[in-house]
Amino acid sequence: MNLYASEADAFSGRHADLAEALGASAEAAIVNADLGFTTRETAAQAPDRFAQDRDLQTALDLIAERHRIDRISAWELLEQSAMRAGISAVAAARAVRYLLEDPAS
Repeated sequence: MNLYASEADAFSGRHADLAEALGASAEAAIVNADLGFTTRETAAQAPDRFAQDRDLQTALDLIAERHRIDRISAWELLEQSAMRAGISAVAAARAVRYLLEDPAS
């Protein structure tokens, strides 16, 4: 079980009480474990990461189809274009989608 608090020391000095209330031992508790917070932050970022991946994958398909190249070559073209423009690959992918994607789809 993970317990979260907004303060880093919220559970300091309370390990035994919390363990007893939860039916565990204080010796087995992991103190100041960042894993819980890291996991929560990663989960909170998941929707944006999925959207970024969708944009990249769709752009690669559009580029590959338009230029009749494989997806690896499409990635290289997208990456080079993004670098020249001084933007991220995701921003370039979103531009590709905006310019090339059929609005009906």
